[in-house]
Amino acid sequence: MFGKTGLLMRLSLAVLGLLLTTGLASAAIFADFDPARHDRFVAGDPADPDPLNPTFLLDHSTITGVGLTPAVLISPQHYLTATHYFTNSATFVAADGTRHTYAAHSRTALQTTLTSDFTLSNGTVLPAGSVHGSDLTVVRLANPISPADGIDPMPLFGGSFSSLAGRDINLFVQSNRAGRDTADFAQTAELLNTGAITESLLYRYDNPPGQPASDELYFAGGDSGRGSLTEINGQMALVGIHLGVGTDSNTGDTYSFDSYVQPYLDQIQAIVGQDGFQINVVAVPEPASIWFTLAVALTAASVTALRRQTLTR
Repeated sequence: MFGKTGLLMRLSLAVLGLLLTTGLASAAIFADFDPARHDRFVAGDPADPDPLNPTFLLDHSTITGVGLTPAVLISPQHYLTATHYFTNSATFVAADGTRHTYAAHSRTALQTTLTSDFTLSNGTVLPAGSVHGSDLTVVRLANPISPADGIDPMPLFGGSFSSLAGRDINLFVQSNRAGRDTADFAQTAELLNTGAITESLLYRYDNPPGQPASDELYFAGGDSGRGSLTEINGQMALVGIHLGVGTDSNTGDTYSFDSYVQPYLDQIQAIVGQDGFQINVVAVPEPASIWFTLAVALTAASVTALRRQTLTR
C-alpha cells in the first residue's frame, strides 16, 4: 500500500531462499488465505493430483511463463530468477495443465551501477559509478522451448515506477500460490546475506483490519526467485523477482522485496539477443500528475560487460 513512497528507508534485509527450506512450514503469510482463490492448482484428486484451479485469481492462459519452480520465462530460451537461488532446471505448466521441465545450461548475474553514493549497513560508502553484482540472474536453457509446448514468455514491465501507482501486483509464492499487493516505493537494497546490491520494489505488509477478503501476503523462506506480475492491456507483465524481506527499525513495519526488473531491461536484452531473441517490453500511460509528486528513491542500473557462467552442478 502507498504511504511511505517518498521516504528512502534502509531496511534490514534477509534473503528468503537462505532462511527456510520449501514446504508448508515456510509458506508465505496471507492476510486472508482462500485456497479457492489463491491456489494455482486443486490438490487431492488421486487421478490427477494437481489439476489447474478453475477459480484461481488469474487466467491460467496468461501465466504459462510463470514457473512452478522459481523461474519466469522471458524468451523461448531464457528465464529470470534470483541470483542467490541455484537452479539447474525449470518447470512450467501449459494452459491445458501439461507440465514441462527444461534443463538449464548457463546463468548470467546482472550488474548494478550506482548513480549516487550508497552506504552499506556496516558504514562503508560505495561511490557513484561503482558496479556491483545484483540478485537478478538470467538463466539460459540448453535448448529453446518449442511453441508446441504451449509455454509462452512473459512480457516485461517497462514503465516508470510512478505508473505502477495503485496498480494490483500479483505475487507468486512457493506451493504454487499467489496473492496481491501494491508497491510502496523503490530503492537500492543491500542483501545482508550475500552482499548483492539490487534495485528493488518494496511491498509493505499492512494486513488492514476490516478487510477480510484481502489478497495481501508477506514473503517467507523459499519464495526467492518467483515472480510478480501486473496486468497491462489484458496481458500480464513481469515487474519483479522475489528478493527478500525486511523490517523498518524505526516503525517496525515489515516489507517484502522484489528485484525490480525495469532498471535492468537493457542488460536482459543484451543477453537474450545473443541467441537471436527479443524481450517483449510493455508499459502503461503515465498516470495523472499527482503521482509525479512521489519521490522515488531509485538508482538506475546500466548496461555493463556480461559474463555467462556454465552450470556445473
